[in-house]
Amino acid sequence: MSQRGLEALLRPKSIAVIGASVTPGRAGYFMMRNLLAGGFSGPVLPVTPKYKAVSGVLAWPTIDSLPFAPDLAVICTHSKRNLELAATAR
Repeated sequence: MSQRGLEALLRPKSIAVIGASVTPGRAGYFMMRNLLAGGFSGPVLPVTPKYKAVSGVLAWPTIDSLPFAPDLAVICTHSKRNLELAATAR
């Protein structure tokens, strides 16, 4: 892995949360809550077709609709969708 790739992984400037949720108990809910409350200072980009906003942050319905490519994407969906989502994110 390149230095730039490691930097993006370990110190991302922006993070997409794929499967962001407003439902307590869901992984996408906890990820959004923790990123926003934990002091991450870069853009957090929730990706979900279900909601217009998650935790007060404007959401995008698909990965392709994001306004820019984030440094890091965290997949918070059911495991049976992960391969499909990873292929879409390329």
